Amino acid sequence: MPGARRAWRREGSVRFVVSMLLLLAACRSEGDGGTEIRAGLARVFPGEHVVQVRIRVDGGWPLMEDAYLASGDLEYRVASVAWDGERVAPVGLRIRGPVEDGEGRASPKQDLRIDFNRVGGGRFHGVDRVDLQADFDDPSLLRRVLASRMYRAMEVPAGRAALAEVRVDDGPRGLYTLLQPVDPRFLRAEFGRRDGADQGNLYDCVPPFCAMFPRGTEKDDYVLPDCGGGEPCGWVLETNALDPSLNTYGDLIGFITWLSTCSDEELEAELEARFEVDAYLRFLAVAAAIGDYDGHLDGDEDYLLYHRPDTDRWVLIPKDHDRSYGAKRCKGSLEATGGPVLPPWCGPAAPPLGQRILAVEGWREAYLGYLGEVAGDWLTVEVHAAWIDELEALLEEPFAADATFPFDAAAHAAALGGGPWEDDPPGLLAFVAARRARLLEEVSR
Repeated sequence: MPGARRAWRREGSVRFVVSMLLLLAACRSEGDGGTEIRAGLARVFPGEHVVQVRIRVDGGWPLMEDAYLASGDLEYRVASVAWDGERVAPVGLRIRGPVEDGEGRASPKQDLRIDFNRVGGGRFHGVDRVDLQADFDDPSLLRRVLASRMYRAMEVPAGRAALAEVRVDDGPRGLYTLLQPVDPRFLRAEFGRRDGADQGNLYDCVPPFCAMFPRGTEKDDYVLPDCGGGEPCGWVLETNALDPSLNTYGDLIGFITWLSTCSDEELEAELEARFEVDAYLRFLAVAAAIGDYDGHLDGDEDYLLYHRPDTDRWVLIPKDHDRSYGAKRCKGSLEATGGPVLPPWCGPAAPPLGQRILAVEGWREAYLGYLGEVAGDWLTVEVHAAWIDELEALLEEPFAADATFPFDAAAHAAALGGGPWEDDPPGLLAFVAARRARLLEEVSR
């Protein structure tokens, strides 16, 4: 497989520079309290090897799986785990929903969540939870990992991603993408704890009842408790839900209402005191560059809003990047590499927040500057070939042994490569080359 990409490679010195740049980006100052957690995260989400996860379910995996297939049971079960050979105290294990009928529900392997302190154990290297994503629709197996690297390289707060090989009750479950949930420990690692930086309200935008425009003045106007399968939708509060003084949605309602009613002059003068505009512009630049059209650019989903107590500002945090790098086309454009960069929206309507931000000339120019930085430094064939070669060296043996993966070696290699654009989705390197050329053309106008 690496042979198909030989023409794209650069010398090893480029790999070293890229690795050092990522390291420096990951080690930026984020306030006190985060250093130890980030060290633990490096242990749980390593970049230098495929994590070996061995799970044994109390009562047996077949009983747990049958309950899910028969009735959509998503309850936690007690399990024991070995993580790269390190024994972990008993954990909670559940199959992740939402429950789907037919093919989705009967998938040969399900997405999983491990909660390290669900049943009395402590955090694992400072981490509460991890998600194991099957990623059956990504023949490259790398989209989430690459997208995470891109966002974090541009200092956008985004979850870490790594690779894992999983066995359950001594049975092979194959390769998974290992994901860091956006939760209180994520907040501590990203923002530290000074002045309560990690103690704010975190709202998950869960469709179909989620939008950034006013729906009313009460909490119930913004969240529904059951949108199917017992799962809520709308703006779902992920932190402080048990604190009645914080679980009023007053802060979210106030921000959304102000955003929709303030004048253009008020927005330009006051938004940076209420919202981390610069982080948002960097997020937009990466999302537009990698075609992350399964979230904020193409609808109200796959992102969260966090209200920082230390600054009283809101932060947008992206998640779920499996449809990036050409895996989802922009509905607003016929261009195969994705939609335009200005404006970057591809849904039926532009998000109110982003539309108003990009209407301000200074912020629009800053966004275009970040696009140029992404295209010049990160969305390059050389950088991505180095990343892909590094990850493929780790995947070679576990991929060959994974009988659950629905694509053969040839399809996997094509999903990585930079050859002729014959496949949909395109090969990763083919997408990078074409998309970068498009970005450079647009930002130079």
